[in-house]
Amino acid sequence: MFQLFQRPTCPLLRDSSDQLIPKLPVPPHELSETNYVKNVYLSKKLDLSKFVWAGEDENRLSELDQKLKEADLKKAVVELREKKRKIGLLIKDIEDDLIKVSPQSKKEIDALASDLSTKEQAVLDAAKVLSNSSKLEGVGTESWKLLWSAAKEYSQKDAYLDDKKLYQHDRCVLCHQILDEETKTRLQNFDTFITNELSQIATDAKKRYNDRINSLPKDFTEDQIIDRCISAGLDRDWGKQIFNIWIQIYNNGEAIRLKRPLLNIYNDAQIALSALKEKSRRYEVTAAEYENDTKLFDRDAAAKQLLELKAQKWAFEQYEAIKIEQSRQMNVIRYDQWISQTNTRGITTKANEIGDLVITQSFVKRFNEELDKLGAGNIQVEFVKQINKGTTKHVLKIANATHNNPENILSEGEARIISLAAFLADVTGGNYANPFVFDDPISSLDQTYEEKTVKRLVELSKSRQVIVFTHRLSLLCQLNDACDNIKTLGIRRESWGTGEIGELPMSAKSPKNALKDILNNKLVRAKKVLNENGAEEYYLHAKMICSDFRILIERTVEYHLLGDVVQRYRRAVNTMGKVSSLAKINKHDCEMIDKFMTKYSFYEHSQPLEAPVELPLPDDISNDVNELLAWIEEFDKRKIID
Repeated sequence: MFQLFQRPTCPLLRDSSDQLIPKLPVPPHELSETNYVKNVYLSKKLDLSKFVWAGEDENRLSELDQKLKEADLKKAVVELREKKRKIGLLIKDIEDDLIKVSPQSKKEIDALASDLSTKEQAVLDAAKVLSNSSKLEGVGTESWKLLWSAAKEYSQKDAYLDDKKLYQHDRCVLCHQILDEETKTRLQNFDTFITNELSQIATDAKKRYNDRINSLPKDFTEDQIIDRCISAGLDRDWGKQIFNIWIQIYNNGEAIRLKRPLLNIYNDAQIALSALKEKSRRYEVTAAEYENDTKLFDRDAAAKQLLELKAQKWAFEQYEAIKIEQSRQMNVIRYDQWISQTNTRGITTKANEIGDLVITQSFVKRFNEELDKLGAGNIQVEFVKQINKGTTKHVLKIANATHNNPENILSEGEARIISLAAFLADVTGGNYANPFVFDDPISSLDQTYEEKTVKRLVELSKSRQVIVFTHRLSLLCQLNDACDNIKTLGIRRESWGTGEIGELPMSAKSPKNALKDILNNKLVRAKKVLNENGAEEYYLHAKMICSDFRILIERTVEYHLLGDVVQRYRRAVNTMGKVSSLAKINKHDCEMIDKFMTKYSFYEHSQPLEAPVELPLPDDISNDVNELLAWIEEFDKRKIID
């Protein structure tokens, strides 16, 4: 028994209304006197559109909070500019060191090393010529040069105290023996060798090379870099990232020292520099705003505005509770209206009017007709009207039922089909052209009810627009079979939410259209990914395309090779006018299907490590798709010809 209306007594209404107690969270004390709390949050008629909180609101709250925390905006400006200056120094040091380890710098240092090597070799060659006239080995080496310079310095400062050369004295400053003419000549040659232009050129070349090597970036500890970043207003995460860049720069400096190839660090360094420059720019923007605020800033007004924003944010966080409170307020209004209208005569009169208007024998007739159309003709309903002392009941009962509760006599599917019949009987009673929207109308229905429901939906679509939401492929297939003029759309869930329009599943698509979509869209994108990003990213696209193509081969067997006689998700076997087309199948058709199924089944299974099957390239897949499309075209024409 369905009781559609019963008049409650006034005390019951009042008791029910009194039980609707507000349960809104109490605002924090500091926000309780804000205009937002008093006029919006505690309003007797809540408006949900006023409870919003966006990114710009959060930014404004943070800005006001920061400004109010600053005791002296001028001091804050100085501190911001100092942080900007330190970031500038950081940027300059990184850029300078990047130049020092650039490919051009490496090229220049390598050239200096080569030049030094050439000049030192020339000095060694000259020393070799000189050593031929000497009595000992090692003339011209570094240790020999140091010995000569020390002896010369001792001669001029301590031994003789004059401007004479070593070879101009009578005794050797080292062994104190008398110098003969041959020895003096040899010493003169040694002195000439040390002081000549070739030796000086080599010395200059070595200095230039050492200066460049010594100017390469120095090694810094992570703590040193983090300390620099923190002093510039950056956190430890920034410091770790900047340290990582400096490590790469230093390693390239070591590569130059050791004459090894340079690593490409330019892109990572530029990303870090761009982030630092943006941080520096924001410091300047904030400093300029603070400078302007020192002239216009009203602390009291800003404090009030900050409290209002905090109140708005806090209220937004109570949104679910506010929705419940709004629903409670609406219920209270309804109860107040009902209480004001409760009297025996008025309720009785209104009940009779509603009963005669809404539940009539005409409605019962439509109800039973809908039950019959939906395959539940064994169930019928009857209309009963009862009036007793101001209480009116309009009752629809299941005919000949021995129980008043339908749950005791109906299965879940029967209850579902009766609900659907009641809905259709109601909405088809007037002369309206509004569209129907069904959300999985076959839920809980068995196959018979499901097919009858599909037939009824198609019948309704001839006079009105019918929109069906479903996740059941069987319903989609039946609707496609039963209706010539149907438009299908896929709705999928994305990370940002549900409701994104997308592609239909393969099982719901025409094989020819799906194959053309692979050819004209998916393969084009896959080929572009392969050319621009390489095989690793192409693998994901190719794997998906191969999987789709394999499904479409199966669908081709259903729709074309087997002439739509049998299909998955469909119980019926269609033979009328279709079986004869099976005689058109030849050995080549079977071999082609077998070839494609064998080839594209490989990619659906695990591959052996010793001999994995590589995914095909776009042109290979394109050739297979075109071959299958051409076969479909030829086979369909073959079926038409007797």
